[in-house]
Amino acid sequence: MSICLRLALLFTVIFAQTALAADNWVTWDPSTDHVVSHTDKAAAYPRARRLSNGDILLGYHHGGGEAGEYGTYVTLRRSRDGGKTWVETADIERPEEPRFWGFSNVDFMETGGPAGEMVFVTAARGKAPADSKNAFLSECETSELRLRFSSDYGATWGEPASVAAGRGRVWEPSLVRLATGELEIYYACEAPDLRRNGRLDQRIEVVRSQDRGRTWTQPVEVAQRPGVRNGMPAAIALASGKVACAQEMVGQKTSPLISVTLNGKRVNEHEPKHPYDFGAAPALLRTPDDRVILGFHSGYQKPPAPPGAPVPWMFTNVWLLRGNAEAEDFGPGTQPWPTLKNHEGIFFPSLFMKDEETVVVLGSYISQPGDRDSTRTTIRWIEGKLNSAARKQP
Repeated sequence: MSICLRLALLFTVIFAQTALAADNWVTWDPSTDHVVSHTDKAAAYPRARRLSNGDILLGYHHGGGEAGEYGTYVTLRRSRDGGKTWVETADIERPEEPRFWGFSNVDFMETGGPAGEMVFVTAARGKAPADSKNAFLSECETSELRLRFSSDYGATWGEPASVAAGRGRVWEPSLVRLATGELEIYYACEAPDLRRNGRLDQRIEVVRSQDRGRTWTQPVEVAQRPGVRNGMPAAIALASGKVACAQEMVGQKTSPLISVTLNGKRVNEHEPKHPYDFGAAPALLRTPDDRVILGFHSGYQKPPAPPGAPVPWMFTNVWLLRGNAEAEDFGPGTQPWPTLKNHEGIFFPSLFMKDEETVVVLGSYISQPGDRDSTRTTIRWIEGKLNSAARKQP
């Protein structure tokens, strides 16, 4: 055996052992894998949070596009038994003619105010009038982020309010609450000034509130690269008091990008290095030991979509990588669903902590067992147990 071949085998073994060690931060439990959406009609883009009263609130959009690439209705569901069963299923938003085609993407959280007070945000997709001379500009003028507030842990919601209205087609809001009580919303914006040389770029913006969401600052740009669609932001508060905002970077070979902000202003940004091709629709989670988990969907080592698939890029799978407390230095990845079949895919992941030792991964699951008309999209849930080193020590 040549020296070069021996070295190659040695490095292969070392990498495999390193990947195994890195993956040991979590143990996935396949018995917890189940569908949590109320419909298989284009259900996608899940978000969930455990509330201070012990309930788990789940949201997603459905009914839009061919397989859930955008939404028409936004639904919330509640679980009082740790995600086993779901009640109080309700469409919080639905099309509003003539102004809005529908609503896409969703996020929500407790405001940190009185017990049960919550804020809900979704993307209101503006509709151009039939006689509009420029449909894109008309949609930019009517689109907004739709807010609602609740005082009873999301059992009921108040009248709608808006933010970031009229500046572009806005998408994918991500809520953050800082230790100071400040709320921030990171979102993607397709603005008229980003139409360049026949293409439409996209930027990430942020709005901030010091009064539990009643008033908001003017939008500020967080990240935008010429020729790139910065999108699908996922933001979390770091232990340092800064915010990490991961985003996919359509138009360049590497993704995702993580922008770090302080007081709503970008202080640095970096691209996590990983071998899993293009990391799309990123998700972030801060675990009890303050380290950060990065998730995304990717076509890495995944067979091509079935023939005639309505949205081929959805036939991907989810990877999770563990980094440090500054959302840097991510190690090798792990897959919650490692055995997907050729006609299956999981995309648009999100993460939350069910308790101090249990991480939940939600994914938009697509299946096409037959022809194009057999395609169905649901929300899947799977749990993993953090090892002792990843839990917060007393």
